[in-house]
Amino acid sequence: MNISKFGKLIILLGVLVLGFGSFKYFTNLDEKFDSSKSPQSIFGGRDDLGEVLRINDANAYHKYEREQAIPYLIGGTITVFIGFALVASSKKKEQQSS
Repeated sequence: MNISKFGKLIILLGVLVLGFGSFKYFTNLDEKFDSSKSPQSIFGGRDDLGEVLRINDANAYHKYEREQAIPYLIGGTITVFIGFALVASSKKKEQQSS
């Protein structure tokens, strides 16, 4: 296998890892508080405290999941750059040998 094909394979692998990290990051964005989703309390008002606590707990989990996606994003980006460097160096070698 020549270096150009290997570099393209590395680019494909990096794009897949970067795509997985992006999917994991963007599916765990924060939720916004919406008072219309709060249930009615027994006193006739809205139970906003329960909804605020639920949103806060969900956002803490989403933050943890986003932090877990960052190594995938970094690794995918580095892998893509390595692949591009391999492809560029193989083209440079082909031009020098001609």
